[in-house]
Amino acid sequence: MFKIIFLVKKRSDMSRKAYQAYSTNTHGPLTCGLPGLKKYVINYAQPSDSGDPLFDGMVELWFDNLSDFERALASDQGQKALADQQNFLDTSQTRMLPVEEIALV
Repeated sequence: MFKIIFLVKKRSDMSRKAYQAYSTNTHGPLTCGLPGLKKYVINYAQPSDSGDPLFDGMVELWFDNLSDFERALASDQGQKALADQQNFLDTSQTRMLPVEEIALV
C-alpha cells in the first residue's frame, strides 16, 4: 500500500474553524472521489500552551501504489481537488511526503 502525507497551512485570512469546516465539508468530498483512493484521513493540529503549531493539518491518502496516486491526481476529479486547495490552503506552505507506514501497535 502506498501512503502519502501532506502537511498543510490554512490561508491566513481564514479562521481555524472556517478552515476545518471547508476542509471537511467541501474539499473532503472532492478528495473522497479520487479514483483508486483507499483511505483518506484529515488530522487537524491543535494549539498548545506553547502556541500555534507549525502546520494546521496533516492529510493522509492511501492508494495501492504510486501509479494509482499519480493517475488519481491527473484525473478530472484530481484536477478539481488540486484547484480547490487555493480556496482554503496556503499552497506555498504545503509539504508532501510519501511514506512507508510501520504500525507497531
